[in-house]
Amino acid sequence: MRAGALLAAATLALLAACAGGGDSTVTLSFRPEIPESTNDLNTAAILDATVATIRARAVAYGIDVPEIEAGTDNTITVTATGIDAQTAAQLLGTQAVLAFKRPLLTVEGIVACTTAEGEAFGVLPENVNPDDASGSPARCFSRDKIGDPVWAPAIALAINEELTAAAVQGNGWAARDDALVARFTPAGATTLEALTEEIAGYPLAIFLDENLIAAPRVNRAITNGEAFIAGIDKAAARLRAAQLNAGPLPVKLSLLSSASPAT
Repeated sequence: MRAGALLAAATLALLAACAGGGDSTVTLSFRPEIPESTNDLNTAAILDATVATIRARAVAYGIDVPEIEAGTDNTITVTATGIDAQTAAQLLGTQAVLAFKRPLLTVEGIVACTTAEGEAFGVLPENVNPDDASGSPARCFSRDKIGDPVWAPAIALAINEELTAAAVQGNGWAARDDALVARFTPAGATTLEALTEEIAGYPLAIFLDENLIAAPRVNRAITNGEAFIAGIDKAAARLRAAQLNAGPLPVKLSLLSSASPAT
């Protein structure tokens, strides 16, 4: 009976480990999209920079990457521990080029919008809101039309300065519950204050790889150099903070394969 009990306990422990009780490990293979005209020396530099950025993201996210290497065929193979395959592919394989944008306005303060068919229309700022149906953080809703805002570079017109990714401090992104926080450099804080004073009442768009990921409405001028971007769940905020603190990949990556060892 004692031996049987020990065997049953060992079996239960093994099942628990296979169900996720231990740290998961995944191996991913990426192919960098390197232009054909790139010479061997520049290709090697791109691969080195890509490997360094992937490793920095893993450190920022808090996972272990025991193996990462670029092969002779220019593919990059990564083994990561403590993360599932889907999250690892998004965290490590997204290029993550950041851009801020402001809505294009008429002289009357109307937000310029377009329908999916390309028809132009305009709405008041209070009619630019998140859309559960499409998942978009900002959609234009008029009486008879639905569309997307027209976005323009986030230039503070009063000082003729654009708010860019470089305006955020090094390691200036932080995850909070249901929010992502950005801390700006002194120069960036000046631009942020001037910009948000101009667009108070309107959304400030945040794009990653030309995809709109957030469009918080600016309630008032931000004077403390810290932007609080609400509406991003904790898991997504943690992933975005790690990507943005490590910086963008030098080129886009295509995911070739991902695999987890069998338990």
